[in-house]
Amino acid sequence: TLEYLRRTTCPVFIVHSRQDELIPIAHGRRLFEAAGARGRFLETSGSHGAGYSGSTAAYRMALADFLSL
Repeated sequence: TLEYLRRTTCPVFIVHSRQDELIPIAHGRRLFEAAGARGRFLETSGSHGAGYSGSTAAYRMALADFLSL
């Protein structure tokens, strides 16, 4: 994924939870850094499978903002 991000020019929206028990948030942050100015990062709350449901309102607002770019 890192290599792909370095080769693309499209906008990137990364969503990650600090409580993700499968993938450390540092991985999401690294992807965000690789995306550079094209990237947007949303930190959610909840486990790997529940990050969306734990932050639904914040996710919807951040996604709408991202899509309006």
